[in-house]
Amino acid sequence: MDIQGFANALEKLKDFLHSIRYSTNADLGSLKIYSYILSDSIVLVLGCKVLNGKLQLLHNNLKWFLGTCSMVMGISMTKNFPLRGAIGAGNFYMNDGIMISDGLINAHNYETKQEWYGAVLTPEALALIEKEHIDISSDDFSNFIKYGKIPWKEFSKENNDIQILPPEESYFIKPHFYNHNWKSYLPEYFNKKDRIRNSDCLYSTMNSVSSIS
Repeated sequence: MDIQGFANALEKLKDFLHSIRYSTNADLGSLKIYSYILSDSIVLVLGCKVLNGKLQLLHNNLKWFLGTCSMVMGISMTKNFPLRGAIGAGNFYMNDGIMISDGLINAHNYETKQEWYGAVLTPEALALIEKEHIDISSDDFSNFIKYGKIPWKEFSKENNDIQILPPEESYFIKPHFYNHNWKSYLPEYFNKKDRIRNSDCLYSTMNSVSSIS
């Protein structure tokens, strides 16, 4: 997830990171969530369980991870750090300061194409979830994600680094936040009117509020 307007908000970064520290790290049995700060991005990684030599995505772990993403997006808005992001899928390696991840590239490709302060689940992430026979349309996930139209930037397939144009509709994170006057949390230098207008559905309705249980 990219911290929008990062260069103008460095003085608030420490307080924000302190607020999300306990929300973005977990190591409980099979549940492993790791967080990293990479330039102007917050990287959240859900570790998958290894079963019979293969990585396995578990229902409850995915639920907790999506709930964490929802919570981080809500906290970021209250701290004047609106985020734009994507949930990707792929391999991840981090050791001795070296980070290698095709999943991070997958998320980045879709993050930069959105025209709002939201976070979409990439087709690759949805394919992995479907492969594990997890039904994210169930009530179990309704607090954290929603299916609907994604406000993509205008671009052509020929000039885009995504080989297939993204779907008009997909699942996206529902921020843990609700305030009719949510725009007052945006820094003054956030003047992208289309992005702000497209984000109203995320932050100004009761459907945005979620919790982890």
